[in-house]
Amino acid sequence: MFRRRHEELRGPPGEGEEETESLLYKEEPISEHSKDSKAKTPSRCWLPPSARGPLALATVLATLSFIVWTLPAPTLLGKLDLLRQSWRLNKVLDEAADLRKQIKAAELEKADLEQALLSEKLRSDSLQERLSASNGTTESSRTELSNQQDMAGGLRSSNQKLQGELDAERTARLEILHHLQQLKKSELAELKEVPVESQVADGFGFPTLGSCPEVPRWQELLQTINAGAEAFKSGDFGTAKVLLADAAESATKDEQQAFTCSLGISALYRALAYAYCSHVHGNQRITRRLNQIGLRFLHLAMNWLTHAFVTTNHNQALIDGSAWPIGIQEINNDLTSVVAALQSSGTMGHSPTAAGKSIPHDFRLPDLRIAIVSLCAYPPDHPLPRFSSSNQGTYAARHGYTCDTTRRGLSTCVLPCWNCLRSFG
Repeated sequence: MFRRRHEELRGPPGEGEEETESLLYKEEPISEHSKDSKAKTPSRCWLPPSARGPLALATVLATLSFIVWTLPAPTLLGKLDLLRQSWRLNKVLDEAADLRKQIKAAELEKADLEQALLSEKLRSDSLQERLSASNGTTESSRTELSNQQDMAGGLRSSNQKLQGELDAERTARLEILHHLQQLKKSELAELKEVPVESQVADGFGFPTLGSCPEVPRWQELLQTINAGAEAFKSGDFGTAKVLLADAAESATKDEQQAFTCSLGISALYRALAYAYCSHVHGNQRITRRLNQIGLRFLHLAMNWLTHAFVTTNHNQALIDGSAWPIGIQEINNDLTSVVAALQSSGTMGHSPTAAGKSIPHDFRLPDLRIAIVSLCAYPPDHPLPRFSSSNQGTYAARHGYTCDTTRRGLSTCVLPCWNCLRSFG
């Protein structure tokens, strides 16, 4: 700029030289030594001073163009966009620092995950060992279960075999009973031809109906019992049950008259028990229920037989020698057989229901009244009523029950134990 101003101020040659000289700065005088050195040293800049500035500018522009051309973009606009983005280099560097922090945090997390992976691998190995051990235990349990199942199958087969033998024994007993009844019938037919006086005098035998009166009512009852026995022996259990149940209802309507032939009533209930117990069903549950019902009828038969045994002054020969299909030893054997059958098919009695299991043992309904009725018709000096009343009273007071004890007999026609039933009224 200074040079350009100097040239502009310069006028035509020969004019204003003095003024020009006055405007130029004064140069120091050059010594002879300096002139000699300058003369000896060649000039390094071959360009005139006026061309050096444009050349430098062109060089800078060429360098910038080369830099722009080397940018990785297919188009000029893309290269310029890259160049514009390079102005944000500081921000990119800052992002690089953040990325380094994130990478460091990721490396720490990776180390933690590797540690967790190692612990999980150790845990997996431990679980694998336990699984292998449990597989061995499971295999041994399966083997034991298979052995137990084989044993159960063998026991089931043995049980079926024993059940078959029991059924065969029952059938044999029924056949023996049938033959015995036929034998009694044949003996009765022969005894009818012999006068009663001769029988008693010669000791030939006992009356046909035992302690029962020789009247058509009880003779018809004996025929009904024999007909019911024939029905269930032939497999017609429904007919046998209906026939014997109707006979039991008819024979026990009049209690006093029924007690005159307690031996026949006992035989009737025993035959009714056989009608249920001899009915072997395919369903074990139904068979068990039939045996339970039959056992109740055997208990009734035992009660009536006890009355006959007491009223005949313990005359067992009279009971066993009668035409009624019952005997003291026979009914005891029947009770033992039915109880054994029930025990083999399950526990005795009834298991509690689902609702009963959840009810506490001390549960009481305030609207439900329970009373204990007892009859102790013994002589005044007998000690049993005193102990019995004390025991029953204590039990009733503990559970909140009512205790009603009667000490006088209600009827002299029956045993004292049967008056308990009437005391409920």
